[in-house]
Amino acid sequence: MCELLGMLIPAQEECLVLAYHAIASITRRIQAGLSGAMEAIRILHQQGYPLHLASGSCSLELAGYLDGLGVRHCFGRLYGADLINTFKEGPEYYRRLFADFGIQPAEALVVDDSPHAINWAVQTGAKTVLVMTASSPNRGGLARIASLAQLPAFLQQRH
Repeated sequence: MCELLGMLIPAQEECLVLAYHAIASITRRIQAGLSGAMEAIRILHQQGYPLHLASGSCSLELAGYLDGLGVRHCFGRLYGADLINTFKEGPEYYRRLFADFGIQPAEALVVDDSPHAINWAVQTGAKTVLVMTASSPNRGGLARIASLAQLPAFLQQRH
């Protein structure tokens, strides 16, 4: 772009700073919350559940999305591959995440809409809840809810 406009190309470090500012600004403007999910997050936060986010995206993007949805304050760590130097592609992602956070896998509850991610978390010894519609087959007897909006009630029943 700079070449097309006849401008000097900034140093790589300046480009990275500009990219980080752009990501932070753009992601805060995205309003893509799932129905009932923000309310569930607020309820769980008010009930004292420690909430953290584990995603394949980078942590900076996650912070922007949650800021834009008004729920960033409800979360502690936002785990992207950038924080634990591992892509969300297998059980090693969760092993590193739990180690970084300083907990044993059995102390964690992983909630995800990906059966693959749930399987990887199970392989580490974590408890899991799969978010998936009832029309999908329930393989392996995993705990399952149809939407994040159901998570507070699900956890209430388990205690």
